[in-house]
Amino acid sequence: MKKYNLRTTKENLMQTETIKTPFGLTTIKKIGHGSLENPSILVLHGGPGYTHDYLVEPLKSLSSDHSLIFYDQPTLTTTKDHAENFTPEFICKHFKWLSHHLAKDKPLNIIAHSWGCLLFLASQADPSLSNEPSCEFSNCLLLNPTPVTSKKFAACSQNLMKRIAKLDKLKLLFWTLTRKEGSTIMKSLLPYYVMDHETIPQEEVALDTKTYLTLAQKLKKFDLSQSLPKLSKVKLVTCDHDFITLEQIDDLTKAYPNIETIENSGHFPFWEQPAEFNKILQETFAQKSNQQ
Repeated sequence: MKKYNLRTTKENLMQTETIKTPFGLTTIKKIGHGSLENPSILVLHGGPGYTHDYLVEPLKSLSSDHSLIFYDQPTLTTTKDHAENFTPEFICKHFKWLSHHLAKDKPLNIIAHSWGCLLFLASQADPSLSNEPSCEFSNCLLLNPTPVTSKKFAACSQNLMKRIAKLDKLKLLFWTLTRKEGSTIMKSLLPYYVMDHETIPQEEVALDTKTYLTLAQKLKKFDLSQSLPKLSKVKLVTCDHDFITLEQIDDLTKAYPNIETIENSGHFPFWEQPAEFNKILQETFAQKSNQQ
């Protein structure tokens, strides 16, 4: 099986820029070239508390025709001046401001993975955020999306916990209580996210443990099922071995019926089925798709 190297090559050098936002400094990284026909793609990573790094290599094939924009969602470390207001709503407001700033009055494409899908949809669906700056979105590819109600969100978390061996559950509890380094936690947990352990990259998948725990605790009861944004170009990608089931995202499949399931894959299809995943990328973001 193909293993991804998360580093960029000389042919695909990244441009790095730090932006001053109302929510603290944010570093964005760009790769590739966009155009009027193929606008920029803003990438939202999973988590909360991950970094964008694990998505760079799987998405790099799009950089020949698009400008890919990566950023790390705010953490408690990067937003020390706003620590008392650090909530899921804070993350959504940051995304709305950033997407509006990057769009420059043009539509943005979106690729979001897991928690990033909930972040994207909540930022558009939550009425309390309606006065925040926004922008127009074109193609939106939502990979392994999390449920949009707290009840189903909790259910898929339980699905994952059922997979984890007792010894690893004890380790996870101990590491959580002692605020163990997130990369160590993810190294232990990632085998439960996938079917084929050999496909997990050698590079560490970073996790800010304190950020994850803080946001998880503040993620109160929510239900976005009746207020999902009316977006015309949304494609959902699910996997047959993911801990998130189709029943748990039925609110999404009703609102956005364009759905594709990748077989023989868990929560990271770009690692386990890169050829099938890349085919979906090209079909979704081909130039003719954006001109329709």
